[in-house]
Amino acid sequence: MNDPRELMHGLADGHLSPEEHQEAMRLLAEQPELQRELEWARTLKATLRTSCKNEAQDAAWNKCIGRLDELDRSKRHTSFVSKYAWALCGALMLIIVAGGVANRAVGSKTLDSTQVASLLDPFSANSSDSRTAMRMAAPDLDAAKNLNLREYQVTSQASGLVDGRPFVRLGLRDSVGLGGLALVLIKDADRIAGLDQPTGHAGFTSGKLNNMNCVSWVVSGHTVVLLGERSTEELVQMGRGMLSR
Repeated sequence: MNDPRELMHGLADGHLSPEEHQEAMRLLAEQPELQRELEWARTLKATLRTSCKNEAQDAAWNKCIGRLDELDRSKRHTSFVSKYAWALCGALMLIIVAGGVANRAVGSKTLDSTQVASLLDPFSANSSDSRTAMRMAAPDLDAAKNLNLREYQVTSQASGLVDGRPFVRLGLRDSVGLGGLALVLIKDADRIAGLDQPTGHAGFTSGKLNNMNCVSWVVSGHTVVLLGERSTEELVQMGRGMLSR
């Protein structure tokens, strides 16, 4: 470092070697005008030290670090999902298929009220011979034997399958000669969705089919539905009477 000005700046910074420091002091003694250069360098150094503070932006820096961490975690999660998406989809499909197979194997014992409503074709008297109607119905559903129908005249009957289950539908006329009643017995069904309103009587639920009141109960593994132009309470009392032997 041979330039006198550089030596003065180095002297102000305190960055001179012993030899350079000795050379700078010699020049100051020989050239008094270099003292102004040294003072200017010291003033500049002090001004820079005072004005240019190194302030740490901790809050902003921590926020940046936090955001970078979030992006890194999101990237790892996205990578995991992308990598194993086929396995997750396969597992979900397996659960759905297994549930369907189990439901088919075990068999749901719940019917929908619309399925039962489809059985209720007009049941006005098709036959005045109640003995013939009962004789036709008997082979299809033994549960009818567990009902007391002595106070009713069977005016019509139909039988078949609903959702793979045997059913019998009887048109009835009560003891005073009033018709408008239908009795449906469905095998292997223990609940009819939509006919599950409480009646206040144990074992009996209620609802509406084809805009008429109906009540339902279970006997001997069969669901029984009694429907007619009667109040729910009247239908419940009729059903209770049919259960008495």
